[in-house]
Amino acid sequence: MLPAPVPPTGVAFAELTTPDPELPAGQLAALGFTRTGAHRTKPVSRWENGGVRILLNTGPASRREGTRLAAIGLESPDPAGAARRAEALLAPVLPRRRHPDDTPLDAVAAPDGTQLFFCATGRPGLPDWRDDFEPTGTPAAASGGLGGIDHLALSQPWHQFDEAALFYRSVLGLRPQESVEVADPHGLLRSRAVADASGAVRIALSIGPAPSDERPRAQHIALATDDIVAAARAFRAAGGHLLPVPANYHDDLAARVELPGDVLDAYRDLGILYDEDDQGAFRHCYTHTIGQLFFELVQRDPGYRGYGAVNAPVRLAAQHLAEQAP
Repeated sequence: MLPAPVPPTGVAFAELTTPDPELPAGQLAALGFTRTGAHRTKPVSRWENGGVRILLNTGPASRREGTRLAAIGLESPDPAGAARRAEALLAPVLPRRRHPDDTPLDAVAAPDGTQLFFCATGRPGLPDWRDDFEPTGTPAAASGGLGGIDHLALSQPWHQFDEAALFYRSVLGLRPQESVEVADPHGLLRSRAVADASGAVRIALSIGPAPSDERPRAQHIALATDDIVAAARAFRAAGGHLLPVPANYHDDLAARVELPGDVLDAYRDLGILYDEDDQGAFRHCYTHTIGQLFFELVQRDPGYRGYGAVNAPVRLAAQHLAEQAP
């Protein structure tokens, strides 16, 4: 009998591989993260801001692949049950080279190779991945108003897009949302998100405009905040660089949406994009890309269920211009 799905209940961590931690570490520090731990047996550091945890891995794989999002730790009410479900559906269970003292964690590979770890952070009687880290600092209270990971965006190889959507639905029990197409300087991108019922775990999947387009595409981590203007200003004041947005975007926004003048001025200054539906509003802005990764700051009203897809062409065009800049 097929084991029942065990939907994840949150994101324990996101793990980045990087050949040189200086740039991503600098960006994390500007976002208010503190280096709080070093892995006992691996070249991995832990960074925290409030309840958000990012791991930086400088192991051998990072020298081949550059800075990228390589693994996601998913909080699970039953990690062993989630692993049994994955194995029953023939999802590749990842063999792990680990030190005898390392915490045993079940993990599977998504179709694009992203590693998914089933975690029980802080659950009595169950292995806790945090035990593998020696403390290097004390986590500060949430800085910049960050409250968690709003969503993770993963670009997919063309031939694995539908397989990936099926994987996250059948193996993890996440619910697929509608598929959307957005304009990119090189053609149309297709995107589909999957999420749990509460919205605690959201993963946006995307593919390029054609099977022949094999250019690497950046992935990103969207960080939730309850005050995006304050978070963006704090990031910039700490030396971070926000993605600039063309001025005509906010001219058009002023014509479409009634926003107070001081709010619109702040959005223009910081490159904050805006969307709304009949349930609420969505405000977001972006850091510069490092390797194949960038961060997004997100302020989401509780009723809003989208990802600001209407603004994706603006973001993609701005990133394309940034790539062309000397």
